[in-house]
Amino acid sequence: MIVRVCKYIFIFLIPAICCQISLAYEYDGPSQFWQVNIRDHEVTTDATSYMKGFECFDLAELWLQHQNAMLGSLGSNHQRFYIHFEKIQKNRLSSKLYLVSGKTKVKNNINDFEGKIKILHVYGMNQKIKKLKKQEYSQALQEHDTDTVKRYKANRFLVVGRYTFRENAMQASSGVLEGIVHTYIYCENGKIFYDDLNLGWSDNYANNLFVGTWKSYKNSVIKRCNFGNFRIPQSGDLDIGVGKFSPNEKYLSNGWKTYSEAHWKRDGKALEEEKKPWWLRMSRK
Repeated sequence: MIVRVCKYIFIFLIPAICCQISLAYEYDGPSQFWQVNIRDHEVTTDATSYMKGFECFDLAELWLQHQNAMLGSLGSNHQRFYIHFEKIQKNRLSSKLYLVSGKTKVKNNINDFEGKIKILHVYGMNQKIKKLKKQEYSQALQEHDTDTVKRYKANRFLVVGRYTFRENAMQASSGVLEGIVHTYIYCENGKIFYDDLNLGWSDNYANNLFVGTWKSYKNSVIKRCNFGNFRIPQSGDLDIGVGKFSPNEKYLSNGWKTYSEAHWKRDGKALEEEKKPWWLRMSRK
C-alpha cells in the first residue's frame, strides 16, 4: 500500500539496503518487560534520525496493512490476543501523532478501544549492512534477477513509535495497552511503502511489531502483551515455526488450537473460523 507523496523526502534519504538478521537494537520506552533486542526480526540502524524528512508523510495506512496476519499473545501463558484497527488518522495539529480506534478480543470477550501512536524516531540502515548486501545486489543486477534487485536497492527505514490504546472502561475485562511499535518501510519515487519486500523470501519476516503491556482497570494487574504481522515479537517458546508462525503444542488450549488446525492441518472448518470478522460482533458490557 502506498502512503502519499512528499516532495521534500529526497533531501533526507540515503541509499539503504537492509538485511533481516538477528542483531540487537534497543527499544525506546520504560517497561519491566522490554529487552534490548527482538530475536530474529532485527535490522541494524544508523545513529541518524530522519524524523524531519518523514513528518510530511501520512503514515496511517502502514498500520492497517495485513491485518489478517496480525498475531498476538497475552500474559505468561501466551493466551491468544486479537486486535483489529478500524480507523487510524493523522492528527491535524501534530505531524508525529496518530489517533487510533479499533477492537481487541481475548477468548470470547471483545472490547472497543481508542488511543494514539506517537512517532519517536525514523532510522536508516547501518553502513555495515549496506556493504554486506552490495555484492549480492551487484550479482543480482548482472543476472537480471529483478525481484532480488528490488529488495536490495530500496531505501529502507525503521519507524519507531510509542502507543497507548485505552479499552472502554465500561466493558468487561478492560484495560490499557501501551508500549513501543517498530514498523519497517521503504521509499521509492518519493512515496512510502509498507516494507513487505522480504515477505515470502525470509523465514523470519515480520512487520508492525508491537511490544508492551496490558494493565487492568479493575485490579491494576499488568500482563505482557505483544503482537505483530506474521510473527509475534518476543514470543518466547510460543512460536516454534521456521518458515512461518507455528504455536507450541503446550499452548494450543490457550486459543491457538483453531489456528494450528487451520494453518497446519488445513482443516476446512478451522479455516472458516479463522476468517470470520470477529471485530464485527458486539462488544460485551
